[in-house]
Amino acid sequence: MRINLFRGRLCAALCLVSFGGAAKAATLDDVMARLDKIEKENAELRQKVRSLSAAKTRSRCAGRE
Repeated sequence: MRINLFRGRLCAALCLVSFGGAAKAATLDDVMARLDKIEKENAELRQKVRSLSAAKTRSRCAGRE
């Protein structure tokens, strides 16, 4: 009986601790702002990759002449 009571209290304590972190979760606005920032960085990186790829292609073509 004491073991079950102890297990119940332990389970309740663990649940409170785990759900306590959920209260600190980011709001939807925070998540959307973060997503917008990541999308902007992604677009910038894609543009850099395109530029480097084009420069590499131009240097290869110039080397053949």
